[in-house]
Amino acid sequence: MSYAIRYLHFISILLVYAAVFAEFIMLSRTLSRKKLSFLAKIDGVYGIASIFVVGAGMAMWFGFDSGLGFKPAAWYMENPIFHLKYGLFVVVGILSLWPSIFFMRQRKGNQEEEIQIPNHIKAIVRIELIILSLIPILAVLAAAGISL
Repeated sequence: MSYAIRYLHFISILLVYAAVFAEFIMLSRTLSRKKLSFLAKIDGVYGIASIFVVGAGMAMWFGFDSGLGFKPAAWYMENPIFHLKYGLFVVVGILSLWPSIFFMRQRKGNQEEEIQIPNHIKAIVRIELIILSLIPILAVLAAAGISL
């Protein structure tokens, strides 16, 4: 069971990064509503994968007592690197609200109509990618027991 939870966590992390990367690649100065609709679907994949990342992560965090072979919850609670990693993931989640809302609001209407994409939307997605790229090194450091 612990391997399945770890696998779900890992695959979900890959999906999160892939979805945000796809959003970044697809965004341009203007997009048709049809492409925005597709971006909204990719954003939905991001949202669902994020839920699985958090769910599987919480299962690993608090699943030690149930004999699943994870580190004790206290180990995570006492590690500032883990808190930084988790905090950055929360920041990415909060930042993702702006592009998500934009994609959802702009996708309705004439599908061929070109929509101007505000500069801050692509900038936010870029920041999300940068932060997401930092999280794996923090995970490695936390797993090694390295602290601040």
